[in-house]
Amino acid sequence: MISYTVTIATTHSVFDPRGITLRIQLIGETIQTEPILLQRIGEARNFEPGNTDTFRIRAQNIEAIQQIKIGFDDTGFVEGWKLNQITVENLSTSKKHVYTHDGDLQKWHDGTLTLNLRTTNSICDNERRDEEDGEMVYFLMGPILGIRSLALADEYQLCCLVMTSSDVHLLPPITFKYRTDDGSVSSHGSGEEIVLETLSDKRLWRYDWSVPRHNTKEISCTYYLPDGRCYTCVVPSKATPVRFVLASSADVSSSSCKDNSPTRNAMWTQMRREHLDSAFHLLIMAGDQINAGDLLIEKPSLVAWTQLSKKDRMDQDFTGQMRKETHDFYFDLYCERWRQPQHAWMYARVASLMMWNNLDILNGYGSMVSYPVIDGIYDVARKYYSLFQLRGLRQDKDWNSSKESVSSPSCTVWLHPESRRRDDTKYTSLTSLIRLGEVAFLMLDGRSERTSSHIISIKTIKEISKLLSKLEDLKHLFVVSAIPFIHPDIHLFPNMETALQVPWKKVSHVWGEFRISGALRAPSVNSTVTNEWNVFWPPRAKWTTTMIECNAGIK
Repeated sequence: MISYTVTIATTHSVFDPRGITLRIQLIGETIQTEPILLQRIGEARNFEPGNTDTFRIRAQNIEAIQQIKIGFDDTGFVEGWKLNQITVENLSTSKKHVYTHDGDLQKWHDGTLTLNLRTTNSICDNERRDEEDGEMVYFLMGPILGIRSLALADEYQLCCLVMTSSDVHLLPPITFKYRTDDGSVSSHGSGEEIVLETLSDKRLWRYDWSVPRHNTKEISCTYYLPDGRCYTCVVPSKATPVRFVLASSADVSSSSCKDNSPTRNAMWTQMRREHLDSAFHLLIMAGDQINAGDLLIEKPSLVAWTQLSKKDRMDQDFTGQMRKETHDFYFDLYCERWRQPQHAWMYARVASLMMWNNLDILNGYGSMVSYPVIDGIYDVARKYYSLFQLRGLRQDKDWNSSKESVSSPSCTVWLHPESRRRDDTKYTSLTSLIRLGEVAFLMLDGRSERTSSHIISIKTIKEISKLLSKLEDLKHLFVVSAIPFIHPDIHLFPNMETALQVPWKKVSHVWGEFRISGALRAPSVNSTVTNEWNVFWPPRAKWTTTMIECNAGIK
């Protein structure tokens, strides 16, 4: 056994490389190694764009390493990893072997890339590729696949989010092709790009395209991004029951503790396995797609605000500096969290519908005292929720159906299409209904109207009831709520503490606690208690009646 150093030059990586471990296999004419874990020399993070990383391995002595295999990755990270060059040096002989990659991401197979020893011809090819790379589009995040739903029974409207640097002013169109399993229906097309938002050094885009819905057969749609990546999603037929997976609290760890949870993405990995076994049509996200819990301990102007007395906090306006720092925080947070390769693998292949919860705004939002600064934070959080989780579709009036179209086979209906405020501090509900044939999803917003007396106002529940009464020819209505209607009554817990001999602070840790720099806090249990519908009995009773009436009315 001898020692080698492996030096890897990364051109670009779309996905977050933190926690990623890769392996390399050395292949000679008559001997080859097993895949060997790359152990980094030094403390810096691996595979960052523009970086060169050095690793040390031990393996058999192979005089002429004709070929290497790199990756052996099951997270999805390498799908967006463009490496430039790999150098393997035999430390016993100082002999170096150099391998180059032409940047074609389609050459990765099952998380592994095979590279041959560089020759004179490959050196020339690499130089030509370097010139072409000057025109290459590099994405910083995405794609995040979603659906648009207009009142068109024969079309399935798709979209995806991508992010670039702000110096990218024009994107090539997305291309796609689709076919049924038996090939009886197939075609291709392209989709146009829309700029949704530009902030500082980043720009958020959306691609839109449509494919037909077959009467009886599922359609596989493969879409191709300008950076060379492609992904396939499955479109249900009109007769196919929609297969969907429900995810909640998809990213519950804050930025400060994310790296300390090695199994934080275990359920994403499980979801991926199930998707590969039987493809999902939809990914329903019920809240906490991000965790904004670090906002008040990370941004200087907001940290200073938390140190004020309660009276001064109440008197403090949401300043321009606070607003800027909050905009930067949410924009960067979405980009960072949705770059995690385990999340991104599913987001690219399964169209998602999302509804937010408190962590998408601020830990404990809706259960805490209302301050002008907190209301200002809500305004900014709502903007980025609309841009990222709703794909900017709420602002696109062409894709907002009227309430009268709810009986149509396909539609998206917003309960309150306009973003008017209910009062001086909060907006109206973001509740929406998305219909796909005989199935509809009612996405309940349990945060925008939140007060100490209700989760959703009686007025809004009546409006939902009126909307649901217009449904026709519907078999299934799925109500998506981040706040459960049926659950254990945690008022039992103080009594259980004595019986179980569990210190109350440990119980409260289980149910969640809201603290900010020791200065601004809510009682540890109150945040959970006020999240329960049974605390707001009149709205809960009205909602239960609405659901019973709706169930009776579905034909």
